[in-house]
Amino acid sequence: MKHSETASHELWRELRNALLRFTRARVGSRELAEDIVHDVFAKIMQRIGDLKDEERLQPWAFRIARNAIADHYRKSKPSESLDERIESKGASSQETNYNQEVAAWLPRFLEELPEADRKLLEKVELQGLAQKELAQQLGIPYSSLKSKVQRARLKLKGLLEDCCRIDFDGHGNVVDYRSQDCNC
Repeated sequence: MKHSETASHELWRELRNALLRFTRARVGSRELAEDIVHDVFAKIMQRIGDLKDEERLQPWAFRIARNAIADHYRKSKPSESLDERIESKGASSQETNYNQEVAAWLPRFLEELPEADRKLLEKVELQGLAQKELAQQLGIPYSSLKSKVQRARLKLKGLLEDCCRIDFDGHGNVVDYRSQDCNC
């Protein structure tokens, strides 16, 4: 098998495993999750030509999975609301643990940012200060502050991505991560 084929198989296997964890956390049963993920891959293969940007494969696949899970719950228990079923399954999922784990890393990564960026993110993200209010306090235009905060977020994201590959679902929840550096 050629190297590019091996890499391609590995990417598909990783996507399948991430979708399986994501789905199992919401439906509870490994067998049911495998059935749903099988259906998701069938839909992906049917509609792969619709995908314009290969970088969007994973978010697209997770959207298909969320829809398949919703379809499953619509068919299975019409008396209980869809939101209630997804929340009850999702509340004990590993996803919540992954969100907490990754959030616990943030103080270390914030320390690696330049002081100005770190202070901006601490005020906006950790203290919950509105960007308009912070712009007024600093005496700078709101649009300038928004740009600075966005750049600081991108720097923080870059630091995280240098350490780990983090996979998110469509709601921004961490569904999987893999260390790229053993010192992380």
